[in-house]
Amino acid sequence: MPKIYSDEEKREIIDRLHKAGEQGIMRFGVKKTTVDYLVKEAGIPKGTFYLFYESKEMLLFEILMQVHEEIEQDFFREIATVGNAMDVETLTDIFVRMFEKCEQSCILRMITGDDMQILAEKLPKEVLSAHLESDTDNVEKLKIFFPRMENEQAQTVACAFRGLFMLLVQKKQIGEAYFYESMRMLVRGILLQLFES
Repeated sequence: MPKIYSDEEKREIIDRLHKAGEQGIMRFGVKKTTVDYLVKEAGIPKGTFYLFYESKEMLLFEILMQVHEEIEQDFFREIATVGNAMDVETLTDIFVRMFEKCEQSCILRMITGDDMQILAEKLPKEVLSAHLESDTDNVEKLKIFFPRMENEQAQTVACAFRGLFMLLVQKKQIGEAYFYESMRMLVRGILLQLFES
C-alpha cells in the first residue's frame, strides 16, 4: 500500500523533484535526465515519483512552465510599474531583459538540441496547446498599449516573439558580441509597428 503524505510533505517532495529536475535539465538535458536520477537527487523511492507524476516529461514540462511563469510575472510586473508612461524604448528594454532571463534559466537548455521535440512527442497534445494559447493570451494583455490590435494580429505578434526567443539558441552563430544589440533592434522593430498601427 502506498504511503500517505501530508500536504506539507507533498509540497516538499514536489519542491525537491523540481530542484532535481532543473539541475538535471541544466546538466544532462531532457533525454538524459532519468527518473532514477530524479528520485536519487530528491531522496525519494521510485514508486513515490509516480504518485506525483505520470512521467518525467510531465515533471520537466511543469518545471519549464513554472520558470516561464516566473519570467512572465516579472515581465508584467515591470510593465505595471511603468504604467501609462510606456513608450517603445521602455517596452523594448523590458522585452530584452525578459530574453536575458530566459537565457540564464533552464528554459534555454530545454529548447536546444532535441529536448523540446522529446517533450512535444511525449506530452498530451492538450498540454502543449494550452501553452501556445497562453502565449497569445499574454500578447492580449499588451493590448492596453495597442488598443487597435486585432485578434489575428495578436497571434502574429505572439509568433514573432516566439521566433525571437528561438534566436537565443543561435546566439553563438549570430555573434555573441552584438547579440543583444541585434535582439534589441528586432524587438524595437516589432514594437514600432505596433505603436504605429
